[in-house]
Amino acid sequence: MRGLMSRIQSRLSTRWGHWVPPIAWMGVIFLLSSRSDYPDLTPGPPDLQNILGHVVEYGVLAFLLARAIDRQTHVRRPHLWAIVIVMLYAASDEWHQRFVPGRHADPLDWVIDVAAASVILSLRHWWRRRQKTPSLHPAPDGSGSRRTAGAARR
Repeated sequence: MRGLMSRIQSRLSTRWGHWVPPIAWMGVIFLLSSRSDYPDLTPGPPDLQNILGHVVEYGVLAFLLARAIDRQTHVRRPHLWAIVIVMLYAASDEWHQRFVPGRHADPLDWVIDVAAASVILSLRHWWRRRQKTPSLHPAPDGSGSRRTAGAARR
């Protein structure tokens, strides 16, 4: 079992292996949108469950897509590409729901999907930029005192 897990992990860590999670998640979204009915899991209005479902589905998809696109070294602006893919996939999902009994296409659902993806991608972009920003380390200023680099600039 341990050998199988290490083989799976090595395959997923390749440049193209990072596409497995977002494609699998797209399959999950497709299966969920193929269902005609859902149990009511949230107290209050049923629209809350619908909104939360869309936020989670497309927020996770946006994150997984950006992560996979990041691994493609020749692609610039992975967050932009991720949002474009989410927009297209969400539109195709709404179109697909037109053919599912008991379901219908709702442009507001598409807006929620894109908004959730945009928020997640913005947070991811902010977090990554924050991680790349050099921290303030003590820097010598010639006087023998050890002030931070930020304090030396004032």
